[in-house]
This record gives sequence, C-alpha cells and structure tokens, in this order.
Amino acid sequence: MFNKAALIRGWFTVATIFTCFTLGSYIGHYYFAGSRIPWVIGVIVAMAINWGSYGVLKKLT
Repeated sequence: MFNKAALIRGWFTVATIFTCFTLGSYIGHYYFAGSRIPWVIGVIVAMAINWGSYGVLKKLT
C-alpha cells in the first residue's frame, strides 16, 4: 500500500517531469520560434533530476 514516502517520491517525479516538459515547450514556443530543441533539453534535464534524486528519495523509507 502507499505510505508517505511513496507519495512524496511519486509527487516529486511527476512534478519534475511536468515542470521540465512544460517549461521546455514554453521556451521553445515563445523564444525559439516553435523549436522542439528546448523541449528535448527539458526531457534530458527531467531525467537527470529524477535519476540524481532517486537515491536521496529512496532513503525516506
């Protein structure tokens, strides 16, 4: 079942992915004439943040 640590890990992961994807899309649309390159960079940043924080968030259990 879900516990508080699992809820925090899930929330952090989803919030990070949503924020990086949305920010990359926004920057690409408004500042780079619709380019998808900032979105791809946002995907890479989201993966790096989640991968780097996995060990720290795993210690919550």
